[in-house]
Amino acid sequence: MPASLTGDGCAGVNGLMGAVWLRLRAELRQRWRGWLALAVLLGLIGGVAVTAAAGARRTDTAYSRFLRASHAADLLVTPARSGFHGYFRALARLPEVSSLAPAKPFLNTWTMQAE
Repeated sequence: MPASLTGDGCAGVNGLMGAVWLRLRAELRQRWRGWLALAVLLGLIGGVAVTAAAGARRTDTAYSRFLRASHAADLLVTPARSGFHGYFRALARLPEVSSLAPAKPFLNTWTMQAE
């Protein structure tokens, strides 16, 4: 004979589910600290996993965002002492070139004096 349901939707105390709920409540009364520690530990592990996934997704797009923000060059041409003075103007006239900006390199050298 099936157990009758009480008003809150749980099986009555005399039914099979009532025995399960009775045992579960007794276990929780005795070991609630252990269950709480397990729940907190699982929550922390889940938080670490979600944080790692969010960091990985952000890192995946970091380089492309950096290139976009810094207006990085697709090509760097260095015609050192080529003798062709209109070189950069000729490059700027090419149809494939959207923008061109000459840059001067900054060289830093260390010199050591022998003693």
